[in-house]
Amino acid sequence: MPDNGATWLSVMLAVFAFIIVIAGAYYATRFISKKSIGLSRGRYIEIIDRAMLSNDKWLCIVKVGERYYLLSVAPSSVSLIIELTADQIMLIGKNDAREGNVSFATYMQAFMKKIGNKTDETDKS
Repeated sequence: MPDNGATWLSVMLAVFAFIIVIAGAYYATRFISKKSIGLSRGRYIEIIDRAMLSNDKWLCIVKVGERYYLLSVAPSSVSLIIELTADQIMLIGKNDAREGNVSFATYMQAFMKKIGNKTDETDKS
């Protein structure tokens, strides 16, 4: 019959090892997320926000220099939807601070209402 002290010690070591693995995974995930944020930011280009539409399609707000753009991103293409003004971006920040964490869909609805039925100049041929 095995010794109860040895069994108890092996269980405690297994629990301790499990806690160490979980803590290591937590800190590794935090480290990797900080590094990936740095990768999405260049010297002149920054991804402000993005929303997944499907598995491989995204909407992104990108800052290039001092200009902001709403882009659609798919595996084989990137399309400009609209150029946003700094005032629109500031309005988003104010609304976010006032209302808490507002979803990207809320921003999109506000922009779509604001631009109404305006069309892009390239559509007029």
